[in-house]
Amino acid sequence: MEETGKQVTLSLIASQHQRTLNYLVDYYIQTIITILLFAHIYAFVPTLGIGIRGIAISVFLWFAYYIFFETLFQKTPGKFVSKSRVVTATGVRPSFVIILLRTLCRMIPLESISFLSWYPVGWHDKFSGTVVIDETGKARKKEGFVKGTLILTIDFIVVTVIFFLIMLILIFGYIRPVLLKPILKNLPSVVGVNQFSFPEQQ
Repeated sequence: MEETGKQVTLSLIASQHQRTLNYLVDYYIQTIITILLFAHIYAFVPTLGIGIRGIAISVFLWFAYYIFFETLFQKTPGKFVSKSRVVTATGVRPSFVIILLRTLCRMIPLESISFLSWYPVGWHDKFSGTVVIDETGKARKKEGFVKGTLILTIDFIVVTVIFFLIMLILIFGYIRPVLLKPILKNLPSVVGVNQFSFPEQQ
């Protein structure tokens, strides 16, 4: 769909299937990024707890993720997967201020499930004057309750399984060695057994 400056019609709105994919893919990618970052932080500063600083870093990453991708590309990685993108109600590219407002509105309690209806426009869409459209331009058909629920369930299972497979690979192939190295190096001094030494990983 090209940006025309005309009112976006209902048939161009991204489907519930696309919105669910967007949410799941983006949520899991943000989770992976956060875990990797904290693994590196802990590797360099093992005594640093999560606390307020950890929460602040997590919130910053969450904001930066949406603002970066939706400002530059009008879409997050999840929207790349579902072939959808963010536009204003008139079908044009949103400004940085609009994207910022859209991201702030995501903090509203229960906002993440506000798109779960046949007309899948979330509160962060409504309050910022934006919509997520289907880039394929195909007219959307109303799905029955059973079929729609089945599609959402399949979306959740498939994306979640992929996420856990990626996490297993990261944990056993990357995160665990990163976390264990400082622990093993500091263990002799912690337990008072200085006669033991641990060779550096090559």
